[in-house]
Amino acid sequence: MPTCEPFDAEKIIALWTELLTLQIDLGYYPDEGAISFPPPEGRPIDEAICREFDLTSEVITLIKRLPCPSTFDGAWDTPIFNESVAVSFADNTMIRGSRDLDNRWIGPGEYVRPDYMNPEDLTLVMERDESGYHLILDTKANTVRFYEAMMAPYCSWEEDQYQPERPDDRMHYRNYPARPALEVLEELVAKFRNLDWIPMNYEGTWPAIVVEYYDEDEQFPNARTNARNILRSQFGWPDNFDKERWILQRKNIWKQVLNRR
Repeated sequence: MPTCEPFDAEKIIALWTELLTLQIDLGYYPDEGAISFPPPEGRPIDEAICREFDLTSEVITLIKRLPCPSTFDGAWDTPIFNESVAVSFADNTMIRGSRDLDNRWIGPGEYVRPDYMNPEDLTLVMERDESGYHLILDTKANTVRFYEAMMAPYCSWEEDQYQPERPDDRMHYRNYPARPALEVLEELVAKFRNLDWIPMNYEGTWPAIVVEYYDEDEQFPNARTNARNILRSQFGWPDNFDKERWILQRKNIWKQVLNRR
């Protein structure tokens, strides 16, 4: 693994803010209040949660200062990646659930294992459905684990050669490979800036991230490529983006791209 830079909360916050802002610019979220942008000093945090999970100061700083969905419902209804939800750090129940990925969809007051996640680690994104992803930041090593949640970290024939950090729990997040945090976040930002992943949301449809396989689907062939070309050629994405005109016209454009009446 390449050498990682020392952890820098400002760089993490800047990249996460850029990613969400790109989605906002493309009209993905239903209203201005859907994403919580905390003040410079940060949003309030429940001190009991900090004690329960022995959170490090770096993790607490990010919980206070990272932009995020304003509510659990908002996070669930507008997946940040395909079948994946961003953690709402404005929702205490969701914060607690994100500390134990096997019990992530708990209700208020339900039990989660306080020692499942390392105190220096922070879940940014959780799988919503089988094809979804977990994205977990290790603030001590300044690395990220980004992986499809249903895929095992190693194959059965590799068990003799593999030395998992948590051998008693094969699917534990710490058994997945880690990469430099800034490198991964920059790649995710580029996915949206380059329109490899295009957030789609308009009245009358479910929010979705239009990704590569849309181009190969017989139902709407080349949907992602066509949408990307329209955004670039007709709306000036990204440097001269006419956001207001896109917001007004995106419903008809998406219906055209997806061959929907």
